[in-house]
Amino acid sequence: AAAVVVADLAWPRFAPRYAQARRRPLIADLAPADAAAEPTRSARELAAAGEPGVLALVTGHIASVLGVDAADVTAETDLLAIGFDSLRALELRNRLARAVDRRLPITLAFDHPTPRQLARALLARLDDEPAPALAQEAHAS
Repeated sequence: AAAVVVADLAWPRFAPRYAQARRRPLIADLAPADAAAEPTRSARELAAAGEPGVLALVTGHIASVLGVDAADVTAETDLLAIGFDSLRALELRNRLARAVDRRLPITLAFDHPTPRQLARALLARLDDEPAPALAQEAHAS
């Protein structure tokens, strides 16, 4: 028998853990929890926010990938020591690449194993690399 249930869930914490083991039809068509939790910011806004703003972005995504509170991830947390494997590192790279609208190396989390190092690397890419649309326009002319 079917039943209607109303539940107050912390989706940003529940969904990643629930979907971690296998595909879950209940939540498969929902937007990713981090997409709802993380406001969209342009690369220019992130660059203007400086290291503290980019560090907050990085720690938030690390916490989301691990399924922990962002307060549990400090600027000096060693990603390898807290359980980052190649799959989690790839997921983090993909999330950060979308957030900053830049191509990022697949080895990002291994090359920069703390949130502070990651934030500095991302900030350098925001300062050095033109936005993808601008790069395409430059090649068209």
